[in-house]
Amino acid sequence: MKICPTCGQKIQSRRSKDISDHFHAHVTQLARETGIDRNEVYMRALIHACEIETEGGAPYPYTIIDDRLYPWRTTNRSNKEMMTAVAAVHQFAAEAGVVLKESDDDL
Repeated sequence: MKICPTCGQKIQSRRSKDISDHFHAHVTQLARETGIDRNEVYMRALIHACEIETEGGAPYPYTIIDDRLYPWRTTNRSNKEMMTAVAAVHQFAAEAGVVLKESDDDL
């Protein structure tokens, strides 16, 4: 683990697999319950993540090519960036009227 030279806080050098699993499970559930292709749900959630700010999260990275926004894939994203992606998929689900399952007890 690394230590932040400014605040002395421990910095996790690898992103938590749990937060990535959380995001992908929500994307899968949302796709199933809306009938929208999973890849489309994935991309729409990430595009939304590029457009929002969330408490505790970090801006989700993207590239703009020919005036079109392309979110970066979730591979190698930081925990804070993934927190923003999770918040975005939660908002997407709420707009679609889908209640996301947060634990195995909800299944």
